[in-house]
Amino acid sequence: MPGEDPNATAICSDCYGYGRPWRAGASVMVYDGPARRVVLSLKNHDRFEIAAFMSGLLYEARQRLTPHPAVLAPIPLHWRRHMLRKYNQAELLSAELQRLATDDLHIPDLLLRRRHSPAMRQLTFAERMERMENIFAISQPDAVAGKTVILVDDVMTSGATFSDATRACYAHGAKEVCILALARATKDA
Repeated sequence: MPGEDPNATAICSDCYGYGRPWRAGASVMVYDGPARRVVLSLKNHDRFEIAAFMSGLLYEARQRLTPHPAVLAPIPLHWRRHMLRKYNQAELLSAELQRLATDDLHIPDLLLRRRHSPAMRQLTFAERMERMENIFAISQPDAVAGKTVILVDDVMTSGATFSDATRACYAHGAKEVCILALARATKDA
């Protein structure tokens, strides 16, 4: 969170119980209260300016993840959801981030979602992980091989989506994968 020690490392209780495949991760805010309203405005109410407004905080978080130039890849929506919404909020965020992180390469279509995944609100952690297994493919394997990849999304809940996307990147030779979310859902929230 802004104002915290940028060198501090925090590990959430879920990560202690279930090893994560990514090397490092960060979020800008907790998905609750005003932050939740901001994310939902971006996601469901066409408030595109929020991505630009949040880009500075995303950039600060990105800088703490890795000092290396990276490939920025948004988590994609399934084509049916994309058709309904007309845009991908994660792509807006990663594009705005790249505007500041000029050494990074933004590849908006790096990840391909192989199948639709219905809403997972009522699922347990294990059910979420199972539902998201082998859901992502890589469209440009050469863009990943030997590179640092930062996966970008609007909200991280269980980490199932990020986990499968991370595994897809490592399967194509990524050197390291980090994750960056605008907001992180927490048990307390």
